[in-house]
Amino acid sequence: MTQNGDRNAANAAQTGDNNVATISQTGSSNNANSLQQGGNNTTGIIQNGSDNNANVHAGYAYTSTTGSAGDSNNNDLTLAQNGFNNIADIGSVGDNNSASVTQNGNGNVASVQQQ
Repeated sequence: MTQNGDRNAANAAQTGDNNVATISQTGSSNNANSLQQGGNNTTGIIQNGSDNNANVHAGYAYTSTTGSAGDSNNNDLTLAQNGFNNIADIGSVGDNNSASVTQNGNGNVASVQQQ
């Protein structure tokens, strides 16, 4: 899903295995939400602009990979994963960005880069 402009909302909800959700937003004050339940699911959220918000929740999954990148200022990302072998990768460029990662389960890895 691709959205250009300001004050957009994108919601992705998927159940089952081997799902991919990709949300791309350009502009300000955009909101992206992704919920996945199952195994081998991937979520990618890319936001370019200011005052954007992204939320990702991956329920019990054998391999869940989630990521978000925000370019510019005042962006927020909240990511929560429950399950096994989860990977979280968050990157943001700009000022006043925030990131929150919560992982429960075995073999979890988190990487946060803010510049």
